[in-house]
Amino acid sequence: MLNKSLEPVSRAAEEDEVGIRAIVNQMQQGWNLKKSNEYLKFFAEDVDYVPLEGTLLKGRNTITELLQKIFDTIYVNLDSNFIVEDIRYLRPDVAIVNVTTVSHFQNNPSALFTILMLFTATKNNGKWEVSSYQLTKKLG
Repeated sequence: MLNKSLEPVSRAAEEDEVGIRAIVNQMQQGWNLKKSNEYLKFFAEDVDYVPLEGTLLKGRNTITELLQKIFDTIYVNLDSNFIVEDIRYLRPDVAIVNVTTVSHFQNNPSALFTILMLFTATKNNGKWEVSSYQLTKKLG
C-alpha cells in the first residue's frame, strides 16, 4: 500500500489503488503483446498523450493507430516492465500516477533503458481511466 502516513487506509482507497494498478498491469500486458488497443484499453476517449519526442496527441483512436504502427516496426522486439512508483490522490476521483518502465530489446537484454511515465487517472462512473499521459526518457 502506498499510504505513507500512519492513518488507516479505507476499503475504498484500497479498491482505488487496485483499480489504478490494474490499469498499469493492462498497459504492460498490451505493450509486451504489441497490441495498442489492449495497451490503451483504460484510456479515456479524449486522452491527451505526450510521447518521448514531445508532441501532443489527442484522442484514443489517434494514439491507437500511431502506437500500433510503432509496435509493428520500431518496438516489435521491445519488452518492458512497468513499476508503479507512486500514486498520489488529488481528490478521491483524481490521482497522479508515477510509473517507471524498464525496457530492453529481445536481442540485447542487457542494454536497458528507462522511461518515466506520468499519468492522470480519473474515476468516472466507478471506473478508473487515464485522462492524460506523458513519457520522459530517464537520463543517466
